[in-house]
Amino acid sequence: MPDTEGLDMLGQVKAWAGAYVAQDGQIAKANGRTADTIYIVGQCEDMANAARGK
Repeated sequence: MPDTEGLDMLGQVKAWAGAYVAQDGQIAKANGRTADTIYIVGQCEDMANAARGK
């Protein structure tokens, strides 16, 4: 069993949890960008097809 005397375990857990929450927010932003890009490309394809008369 490691010696944990004098260590601020709660502080370490809070720091880890805060980093996890921050990273999760970044993933949500990135996933949103992917969906936005797919939507934009679809709109561009629809406009290009309409301009060609398809």
